[in-house]
Amino acid sequence: MKTIQRWRVWGGAIGAGLALALAVPAGAPAQEVREGSWEARPSEDGRHRWIQLEVENTSRRHWQTSLKVDEAEWTRFQSRMEAGEDFTVDREAGRFTLTGDRIRGRRWTGHFTFTADARFQERMDERGYAMDDNQVFSAAALGLGSNWPDELERAGFRHTDTDDLFSSFIFDVNAEFVRSFDALDLGVLDLDRYVAFRVHEVTPEFAREAASWGIGTLDDEDLIQMKIFDVDRDFLEEARDLGIDRPDLEDLVQMRIFHIDEAAVEAARALGLGEVGLDEVRTLKIHDVNREYLDGLRALGHAPRDFDEAVAFRIHGVTPEWIEELHDEGFEDLDGDDLIQMRIHGIDRILRKRRRP
Repeated sequence: MKTIQRWRVWGGAIGAGLALALAVPAGAPAQEVREGSWEARPSEDGRHRWIQLEVENTSRRHWQTSLKVDEAEWTRFQSRMEAGEDFTVDREAGRFTLTGDRIRGRRWTGHFTFTADARFQERMDERGYAMDDNQVFSAAALGLGSNWPDELERAGFRHTDTDDLFSSFIFDVNAEFVRSFDALDLGVLDLDRYVAFRVHEVTPEFAREAASWGIGTLDDEDLIQMKIFDVDRDFLEEARDLGIDRPDLEDLVQMRIFHIDEAAVEAARALGLGEVGLDEVRTLKIHDVNREYLDGLRALGHAPRDFDEAVAFRIHGVTPEWIEELHDEGFEDLDGDDLIQMRIHGIDRILRKRRRP
């Protein structure tokens, strides 16, 4: 029995589809029939069922999107291509016909035509979603139908615009998903927030779990930040192991941003600048106060007295290289305050000018 390979789009399927759907300006020139090329490659996991489409319009601008197909259509696509036959996909918004040209290594390529169904455009217009031909094409590629506004209404969103229509459909923000957050006391959220939840994989289960961690009251923005910066229970325990007994979300996010872990804390403590906590480690990271920098200062006899002076040196540009220049000019009997004041007021430049003939 011949093994049927799985295929995936070459490139970002969802991202490209969203870009085409949302970036096309309303009122773009109408095109009754679209023609273009398509391409597919085999997928190792077999889960991606997208075929990349590329269209060139009359101004020779290229657009790319992806044709989303279900499992049955996917199987039929492969069968048709292997038999050298055309593959058609009928959607409410129109029909795609794909013709295979050749197999290039692990790539299948070909040409397609798309014929829009004018009745779909009329139905969407009646529902308050005026779509140009570009948006109709994108709706067909994604499988968006005229019943999707009903789903948004069931979710509590009326009078949405076309951008909202596409983004909610692409990320499957349906009534069931929206209602699943009702018991979490997050307040009234707009549709964009639920789209962000889908994008960052914020679920009610995650929200309930995070609320039990003792890091304060969490709102919708907090939940999204936690996902963006991968703040989970394990990371929270890591923070507590570092001596941060009651970290809040801001602390945890800052730890992720500045890569503050056990090694970073140990390195900061070994600098000899006194006791350092999370705020001090973060400040040292921000201003790049590290072992190499401090050793350079100490070798010239200008070791910072404490944490604050070390940071002030960095902020005002007191570097070993600059101090060496001062020594070469004969300015050696200077303390930390002198160095900072000279940088702030530019006194070193004035003195150099006076000393030169």
